[in-house]
Amino acid sequence: MYKNFLMLFLAFMISGMIFISCSGDSTSPAVDRVITITSPNGGELLEAGTTVTITWTDNVSGEVKIELFEGVEGTEIESSTASDGSYDYNIPVGFTAGPYKVKITDMNNTGVYDFSDEPFAITPPATSDYIVVTSPNGGETLEMGTTHTITWTDNITDANVLIELLKNGIFNSNIILSTENDGSYDYAIPTSLTADNDYRVRVTGLTSATSDDSNNDLEIRAAGDFISVVSPNGGEEWEMGTTEIIFWNDNIDDNVKIELLDNGVSTVITSSTPSDGSFDYSIPTNLDDGSDFRIKITSLGDDLITDSSDDDFSIEPPPSYIIVTSPNGGETFQAGTTQTIRWEDNIDEYIWIYIYQEENFVAAYYTESDGSHEIDIPLSAVGSDLYWVVIRSEYDYSINDDSDDFFTVIAAPPFIEVGYPNGGEELMIGETYWIGWQDNIQGNVKIEFYESGTLIPESTIDNAGNEGWYEIDIPLDAPLMDGLTMKISSIGDPSIFDWSDGEFSVISNEISIPNEFTSISSIPHTGNYEIDPVGDIDWYRVYLESGKEYLFENTSSEDFDSAFGLYATSGTNIVEVAYDDDDGGNWQPEIFYYVETSGYYYLKVGLFYNVKQVKKEKQYGETGPYTLSITEIPYGK
Repeated sequence: MYKNFLMLFLAFMISGMIFISCSGDSTSPAVDRVITITSPNGGELLEAGTTVTITWTDNVSGEVKIELFEGVEGTEIESSTASDGSYDYNIPVGFTAGPYKVKITDMNNTGVYDFSDEPFAITPPATSDYIVVTSPNGGETLEMGTTHTITWTDNITDANVLIELLKNGIFNSNIILSTENDGSYDYAIPTSLTADNDYRVRVTGLTSATSDDSNNDLEIRAAGDFISVVSPNGGEEWEMGTTEIIFWNDNIDDNVKIELLDNGVSTVITSSTPSDGSFDYSIPTNLDDGSDFRIKITSLGDDLITDSSDDDFSIEPPPSYIIVTSPNGGETFQAGTTQTIRWEDNIDEYIWIYIYQEENFVAAYYTESDGSHEIDIPLSAVGSDLYWVVIRSEYDYSINDDSDDFFTVIAAPPFIEVGYPNGGEELMIGETYWIGWQDNIQGNVKIEFYESGTLIPESTIDNAGNEGWYEIDIPLDAPLMDGLTMKISSIGDPSIFDWSDGEFSVISNEISIPNEFTSISSIPHTGNYEIDPVGDIDWYRVYLESGKEYLFENTSSEDFDSAFGLYATSGTNIVEVAYDDDDGGNWQPEIFYYVETSGYYYLKVGLFYNVKQVKKEKQYGETGPYTLSITEIPYGK
């Protein structure tokens, strides 16, 4: 279980297929995401019941949402469609004149969106008579004693029209009994009306009786300076991390202050902005969500001129997201350099970062979701312009993002780089080790060992393959040696080679008798034990008789991968005489040992660690139970 994973991991590490991760800064810039609507973008007259192509340009990947806004009220056209620049929209027959705007939003980052620059209108189907009131059509604030131009479109032949004022859906008064059907009429708003916000205008053909009303209520208020919040005005549902437009009407010239009220508690959104009727509000992600928010807008010239939302609206947390910002396409990196992966997110859990070269997996990193993670691009990285990054949540794979386009890694010149042993190591007689290196060559390599600068011919490995590692055993009869160096060279081109940076040595396999051990008083013996804490090693002392064969094994069914080492007494030290980490079947060790000399022997037990580069007493950092069984068996069975 652990061994196969570990061998694969170490092989990747040595051959450079898994990058080494650390932290730091990057010089790679993030790419700003942009959406620009090109049609309908203002002034169009679209016909209900027909199909119109909505078009836009963008540099985003993934999906976009398309909405139709009538004033501040949005209707979803398409919840998710490819960001390919066009969408065919079948305009429903029942739609009124408007005015309308289209909004397109990046689904991966709802702060990236665009509206039509100016309003457009939707007319009824050409086969039917219609009048469509275009202004006032809802949401306006009109002031008594002023003049407002009522506008409409139609396809009727009536020479004149009747214009009426409705209040709460009921006739209130005639604005004009008959006026020319030319699409506009200047309405002098009487000062005798009752100030309220439930008025609408109706236009009716005097011959055909074809008519239309304002789509929504408008406000008529008494003369004097005023501010009237239009949106949000109650019932809206906003989302943290997005941008919403605050709308209001006023007749003042002073700048205004805008506040967010949370159950009456004020937070200033902007201390001063022009009184132009709208403000783009980027909703912070650190608000306390709730359903008792209101907007308050106040004149900076006279704080008595103010208005708040009529009712509460809600602000909710945003859906979880990850956005890759670098590398996001077009960057070029050199093999052997350090670069930083950057992203934006609103999650707390750790994330996985995956590097791909075209469709081939290259590397993986597990790190905090803190927006950046530094990687070392190995010298052995394959040169390609088809690299890309994927970042996802450790818990929810649907929370993910990838580079918008490929980036490039430029390969290093042909090289070999010794990894292990590279100077200072002590290789123990009787142990197994992995020779490790990195390279970017195509052919196999040759490994040579030198003592004090002189080649040791019998130790030369003429063809060590090109996996980035090669397993060697230090024989029990090997001499002790100092001043060793190693050279790894290309078989195809001997000019490509590398030496270990320093000298290493071969040392005795004798170690000191452990200070603490458990005595086994009799054989057969069975006992349940545990490796704990992390890195723990258990020692046992047992007396073995010459001429007999013994079996040492872990008979536990627990999924804990242990290893056994058996040591014989050698003067004041002990020396390893047998080692096993599994029996080839269930990942548990079995040692069959025939005793030639009676005496005390020492058994070392720890978690398996396939230590090809370090001494076996270093153990892999996990804990677990095991069952130690020692039995005498008929010799040779």
